[in-house]
Amino acid sequence: MEASTATTCYRHPGRETAVACSSCGRPICPDCMTSTPVGMRCPECARQKTKVRTARTLTGDPQLTYLLIGVNVIAWLAMVGSGAPINGVGGSVYRNGALYGPLVANGDWWRIITSGFLHAGIVHLAFNMYFLYFLGVLIEPAIGRLRFALIYAVALLGGSFGALLLTPNTPTVGASGAVFGLMGATILAMRARGIDPWQSASA
Repeated sequence: MEASTATTCYRHPGRETAVACSSCGRPICPDCMTSTPVGMRCPECARQKTKVRTARTLTGDPQLTYLLIGVNVIAWLAMVGSGAPINGVGGSVYRNGALYGPLVANGDWWRIITSGFLHAGIVHLAFNMYFLYFLGVLIEPAIGRLRFALIYAVALLGGSFGALLLTPNTPTVGASGAVFGLMGATILAMRARGIDPWQSASA
């Protein structure tokens, strides 16, 4: 931040300067300047830790994230209860809900949605739910539940349509499309708000 007229350094009255501390506004000479990511600072302000915005500084709980995880877990339990092995696929829930191109073409349009909540075993489920939780904690409090829900829904549908386009004759299940779409949206949204997602994860 530059002053409109030359003044003297607050620590060295005999030195004129046109630079002021970006935090407190006091005029500082070259010997007193400390370069920081937010501009030049005086020695006192430079010693103060700059507050960094992270997801943890935002208010609100990721309630929709918890709800989505719960729905996925319930869907997997229903699939196991209908005859699927713990680490595989099968049973009536899988047969009626998995994404399969020929059946979608015959009118089973709901498979585009239901397939995103079914998983091919507990490992598949655990992997996707871990990343859903990680991303949801970061982004849902930052953008709100409605936007988070829209991003998740669009990503889920995009993943299903992508599978229909690339492997229409292969049964497909899983929230991977939604999670990877959410990952991209998380990075874009957090950076747009001046939040470093990697800093947020480790803070």
